This record gives sequence, structure tokens and C-alpha cells, in this order.
Amino acid sequence: MHLNLVLPRFFWQYPKISLPEIPLTGLNTLRRFGTWQNKYALNSAFYAHFLCRRSLLRHIKTEFRLPEDKPALLCSPLHQQAGMHHVQYLSGKSLHISLYEAQVICAGFSNWFNKDGWQLLPYRADLWLLTLPKTLDFHVPSLLDLDGFLDGHSKPCGEDAKIILRLQTEIQMWLHQQPFNQTRQENGLHEINGIWFEHDLCGDADNSILYADNQWSNKPLQSPPASWQDLHHKLPENGGDVHTFFSEIFSESVLSANAQIYIEQLHKWDKNWFVPCLDALKNGNLDTLQLHLSGEHGGCLTVRKPGLLTSFFHKRHKMPRFNGVWQ
Repeated sequence: MHLNLVLPRFFWQYPKISLPEIPLTGLNTLRRFGTWQNKYALNSAFYAHFLCRRSLLRHIKTEFRLPEDKPALLCSPLHQQAGMHHVQYLSGKSLHISLYEAQVICAGFSNWFNKDGWQLLPYRADLWLLTLPKTLDFHVPSLLDLDGFLDGHSKPCGEDAKIILRLQTEIQMWLHQQPFNQTRQENGLHEINGIWFEHDLCGDADNSILYADNQWSNKPLQSPPASWQDLHHKLPENGGDVHTFFSEIFSESVLSANAQIYIEQLHKWDKNWFVPCLDALKNGNLDTLQLHLSGEHGGCLTVRKPGLLTSFFHKRHKMPRFNGVWQ
């Protein structure tokens, strides 16, 4: 069996916030016996490679029985908070938005903006589809590449950029008036005060059995396992020789610079995944493990059983312990 563990935003990216030494027996042992290859510069390309078969936008149109040539955009709800030089935002699971809330927001939006020919449809709780009367010529970075901050570099550009900016402004005003945001605040949740538009996410995902905890996939998804043991128990039911688990577990703590939560998550993953996978490689329940990590210093760590049994590798691969940075 081959297992891919796919972790976006795994690395700590704040040199001014130092971390204490983190004892990670499983991860550090896997690093010592594995082979590292640098790749995966952009988060959006990373997500697309593992989660999407061809066009996500086309898949969502098909789900809603829309014509293939219908002008449309991918949309992500946001909570935005203005700072001195940039706007910080939360999206995805961080918003704790339910599918019912998404349906209410999309229905209200579609009713309000119907005169302009805009309709909002909820594909998943935190990923929606905006249909348009015509195709708009503009460019913006993918939300996946913005690392929690909006600034001058993330503004739309192109012939129809002004239309997108106007739409974003009108949506903010409309969202501010909606009673569901008052309810969210009363329940201790962030209000939804913005929507991000982007064109598409296109990838070349393989045929492995996919487990994921986010909304960006157009492949069939299995529920995310809590641990290696949990995944191992599901194998007879799910079948297949190649399994991929894509988890955003580290994204929120890294984007919010929460060192305490980040360290707790590392300890939890070492206990639930890295140590058990190491044991599974040794006893033959796992043939190959690949750890895929995104970002500027991202790449792929490949560990196979033969390497674990060769003392030569043990002597050769001396390296610093992992402390948020891959050295």
C-alpha cells in the first residue's frame, strides 16, 4: 500500500516568533530515512494537483446542470478585518459556516442582485458559484495563494476590474445588513462580510482514494480519518492500493501565527500519524509513505521500507530536528 499525506502550509513562516524545541520522534525519524525532493511553490497549484481532475469550475457547472459555456466564477465567503497596511481575512473551515447558512446567503444574494443577472449557488458550505450575464475580463490571485492577507497586490486588474471592485463593495454593504450575521455574532462566530471571486482551479489529480477536509475537490471524497489506525480500519471497505489524505490541519494556526496551537498540532500529528506510519513501514502494512508539503520551501519526502532496514541510511542522514522549518 502507498500512502500520500498532503499538508498545505505545514511550515512555520514567522522568523521573529521563535519556537521552542519540539520533540517529534516520528517525523524526525522519517526525515532521517527518507528522500527529499523540492517542489510545490504555489499553494493553488498544490491544491489543484491533489484535489482536482481537470476543471473544478466545469465540474460545479455540471453539478448545477448549467451549460458548459455559461459565464461563472468560483466564490469563497470571507470574514475581513482591516489593519494599518492590509486586510486580514478568514475563509474556509475557519468560518464554521453551515450549508444551511450558505443556502440562505446565496438565495438572498440572488434575489437582491437578480436585476443585474447575477446568481449565487452553494456548491459546498464555503465554496459557491456565481453565474454572470457575460464573461468578465479580470485577473486576481487565487485565495489559496494569499496567505490570509489582502493588499494592493491582490486587487483585481484587467478590463473589467472595476466591475469586480463594484460588485465586492455592493456585496459588503448587502452582507452588513443581513440578520444572519447578527445571529452569527451572538453565537460567537465571525460575521461573513465579503466574498472572493476567482476563475477556476484546474489540476491533474490521480485515481487514488482521496480523503480530504476542505471544499476544493471535484473528486469523490471519503471522510477524513482521525489517525493512521482509523484509516487502516477503513482500507478493506474503500479498497485501492494508493490512498491520499489531504488535510488543512496546520493552515489556520500558521496563517494566524498561533505558535501554541501549531505546536499542539505537530505533537498530535506525530502521535496519530508519523509514529504509526513509521511502525507500519517497519511491519509491512505500508510499502511507501510520501509526505507532500506546500510553499516556497515545499516538496515531497519519500520513505520506503528498505531504507528503514539499512543501517547505512541511519548513519548517512544526520540532520537537525524539525522545528517548524525544513533544514
